[in-house]
Order: sequence, then C-alpha cells, then structure tokens
Amino acid sequence: ATTLVPPGVYTIEDLKTMGAKANEPFCPYFAARRLLQTANVVVLNYQYVLDPKVSQAALLGTGVGRAPPSYAGAASAGAQTSAKSFAANKEPSIIVFDEAHNIDNVCIEALSVNLNRQTLEASSKNLTKLMDQIEEVKRVDQQRLQDEYQRLVGGLRDAGQIDADMFEHLANPLLPDDIAKDVIPGNIRRAEHFVSLMRKVVLYLKTYIRVFEVQSEGPLSFLHKLEQETSIEAKTLKFCYERLRSLLNTVRVTNLDEFTPLTLVADFCTLV
Repeated sequence: ATTLVPPGVYTIEDLKTMGAKANEPFCPYFAARRLLQTANVVVLNYQYVLDPKVSQAALLGTGVGRAPPSYAGAASAGAQTSAKSFAANKEPSIIVFDEAHNIDNVCIEALSVNLNRQTLEASSKNLTKLMDQIEEVKRVDQQRLQDEYQRLVGGLRDAGQIDADMFEHLANPLLPDDIAKDVIPGNIRRAEHFVSLMRKVVLYLKTYIRVFEVQSEGPLSFLHKLEQETSIEAKTLKFCYERLRSLLNTVRVTNLDEFTPLTLVADFCTLV
C-alpha cells in the first residue's frame, strides 16, 4: 500500500477513490490499516488506542515505535532482535487526546465485561453450534475432494485411458481417512482445539460464579486459579477474541449476533 499511495493527507474516502482508479485496484480499508504502520500522523478514535481488542486488530498494540508485531510462539529470536532494533531506532510516539475528559468512560466501557449464568449457558450452546459448523466445513471439504476425484476418473474415461470396467471399479472409492483429513484446512483442525479450550473456560466460569456472596479478586489471582484448575496458560487467553473472530469468518457465520454470548466470554479472556 505504501508504494501505491504517495505522501499526503488522506481520508478513507480519498483512499476509496484512489483504490478504484489505481492500475491495480486495492481495498481502502486494508490499505488504511497497512498505512497505519508508516504514517507520521494518524487521526483515530479512542478505541484504537485504549481498547486492546481494537488496537491488536489494527496492529497498533505493538509498542513504542510501531515495531512489527510478534505473537507468542510465532517469532524467532532473530525476528525479536530485529523488532527491538527497529523500535530502538524510532522516535517515541506522541499521543494527543482530544476531549480527554471522556477517557475514563471509554476505558471503563472498553475494559469491562459483564458475565452471568444466562450468558455462560448461551456460550455453551454457541460452542456446540460452532462445533457443528466446523464439522460441516470438514464434511464439505471432504465432499469436494470426492467430487474432484470423480471428475478425474471421468476425465480419464472420456480420454479413453481407462475402459468401462475400470471406470466402474474406480468410480466409487472409499477414500482413506488420512487422505480425507489432509484436505481439511489446518486452521479448521486447530479450531477444534480452540473450541475445546473455550469449553474449559466457560465451564470454569460457571463454577466460579456459583457463589452466594459478593467476592472481589484481582486478575493475577484469578488467572492463577484458572491455570491451576484448567491447565490453560494465561498468555493463551489474550488471543481468544481475535481467534474467535477469525474462526467465525472461516466457517462463514453470517448471524454474528447469535454468537454474542461467546464473544463476550472471548472478550473477557482477552482483557483479563
């Protein structure tokens, strides 16, 4: 995006017009997200700076100097050293808040999640439905493999490379499980592990809120108990919101409102 857009001041409408007229058309939204990493001045609302979910999605939550993001377990030592060098050579960012008296309310709204028994029960139902949709995607992918095989066999028959008897023999094979599994995208296979993790979290939260008097507990104490009970590492939780959002897109969920309870739980996991 930086090579397609010359230096200047742009609104999203400017980028939309430029993207439509470019020799290689580009999406103004993703261009704007990419330009965030190189722009000298960025004007945006509070959430992009204060809400960790939004800043992470926009790649703003990468520390001073806008060093390239590195997620837990995804960056090598060399890449981490490069990121540190990059940040060390950049001037610190300056953030100017307009109408700063609203920051308290924005922080409270962005960093607060209310969960109750009804929400957690609905989250369990969301997870069951999400798992069904994951299985459906797997089934469709396996069927796609079967259809491709049928087209291949039909093409060999039409080309005269196999006779009718051989076609009948090959037309309805029982594909081995390992071949069927290979066609399933890796992110779908990993999705099953993510759903299992979220089930553990929801089950723990159901037990946690089953109390008869008000309790107050800090994040560190809560995370310690969660890790002891579920064996889930605290650092894993901060990616739950983005992982769920990605998974819902992968399985092509259209009614996102239906998954609001589960989204709230993932939001809580990211913020805690």
